Amino acid sequence: MITAVGILNLQMIDLQIPRNLFITGFSLFLGLSVPQWVSQNPKAIDTGDYTLDQILLVFCSTGMLVGGLAAFFLDNTIPGTEEERGLKLWRENLKRSLDVNQAEASSYDLPFGMALIRKCRWAHRVPFSPTFGLGQSGKETDQRAEEQEDYIVETITDGTLVSEKGNDNLAYNDFKSNIDTKM
Repeated sequence: MITAVGILNLQMIDLQIPRNLFITGFSLFLGLSVPQWVSQNPKAIDTGDYTLDQILLVFCSTGMLVGGLAAFFLDNTIPGTEEERGLKLWRENLKRSLDVNQAEASSYDLPFGMALIRKCRWAHRVPFSPTFGLGQSGKETDQRAEEQEDYIVETITDGTLVSEKGNDNLAYNDFKSNIDTKM
């Protein structure tokens, strides 16, 4: 199962290029052969420090780590275009996944106070916040927070507050109007 998830990422790269075939094959080879060699020769790693020996032994015994580090090193040192490396397609998929439908995103909003939560930058880093993961670029989050915040404050000449109107449910209203127009 773990191998299938790892190999699934190969769909993004061009496997017709010898560069990518070499990186994939060599990384798989190292990920299989180094742990096998370490298990047959446990005393081969001898730096003079027992703790360092044990750390290196564990790292070299873990095939996923050895293969992953080899692939990471080779992919970043052997020259290749962004299309060959799969970076262009990866970025396009990332943009597509970030362009989430507003109706889907608003289903996680709290009934009130979302304008305030969207303005707080720290809320984008709290895993249980409805805004978690937003604001990686900063501009999108600030723009979205400005769109969501629509407070109107009216004052009299002596400075006393007459009315205050908030628009925390703007996303819900947009969602409802979209459904009404489709029906």
